[in-house]
Amino acid sequence: MTALTGYDRLECLGTWHPDAMGPGTEVVVTFGNATLVIADGAGRPLAHWSLAAVTQRAPGTYAPAPDAEETLDIADPAMAAAIARVQAAIAARVRPGRVRRRILFGLGGLLVAALIWWLPGALARQMLLDLPDVRRAELGAVLLGQMQRQTSATCRAPMGVMAAGRLADRLWPDAGWQIVVLPHDMQAPVVLPGRILVLPAGLLESATDPALVAGHLMAATLAGDPVDRLFAQTGLMAALRIVTQGNLPDGDLAPQAMALLNETAPAPDVGTLQAEMARAQVAFAPYATDVGLNPGQATGVLPAVLDDG
Repeated sequence: MTALTGYDRLECLGTWHPDAMGPGTEVVVTFGNATLVIADGAGRPLAHWSLAAVTQRAPGTYAPAPDAEETLDIADPAMAAAIARVQAAIAARVRPGRVRRRILFGLGGLLVAALIWWLPGALARQMLLDLPDVRRAELGAVLLGQMQRQTSATCRAPMGVMAAGRLADRLWPDAGWQIVVLPHDMQAPVVLPGRILVLPAGLLESATDPALVAGHLMAATLAGDPVDRLFAQTGLMAALRIVTQGNLPDGDLAPQAMALLNETAPAPDVGTLQAEMARAQVAFAPYATDVGLNPGQATGVLPAVLDDG
């Protein structure tokens, strides 16, 4: 699933400059889940750029953040148009579609009456949980961009990006999870809408076993639907704006991004987590020991895919 329909297979060639002084490298540029994926000729990921944070330096030249030295030159007009369209959607400038307009006009009076008299929070929550994948991806990308504004850009070292991609494929094959690393002293990984997992760099630096990192990531995915938790923080009116207008202004999500950076580690159901780790053949003992649980019997060993961090 890409950030907008119509670009499921869109890719082109580009020239990637890891820094201002380094030579350019020919790369393949593809849309990921709320990100721009930059890979070498063999298909190995070199960088993931959040579409919410991408800036255009000049016609055909892009950067992952306003102050980043890393740049990407794209000559393909279709890709340039796609980037502009996706960023417009993330910035909430996409007009509602025909189906949404019909629904809004047909149920407008009912919605107003429900808001005034009897609309329970559970109804709005269910509407949020039924958000399509494209809307979830947009919300996740905006939240990730806001988190990067509070910290700095995600880790884009080629070996680290490759390791994060291998780990996501190892734990959730073909599930579309994306792991990004933030250089921030977060207490635990957090899940954003659109299957984006934000991993604190400190956890990678302090972990003595890759299975410990995997355990924290899998525990985060069991903390509940991230859109439901977003609703709990933003309140009923914000939830209704998401449902009826399809967006929240960037500024409205800034407090939520800060709250996510300070979120405490989840307390998942131990049995469910053990079953998930057993499915992925990941040892439970390192995570259990780290959080003070009874390790029990280890269920497997995770290959050291993060050693190149």
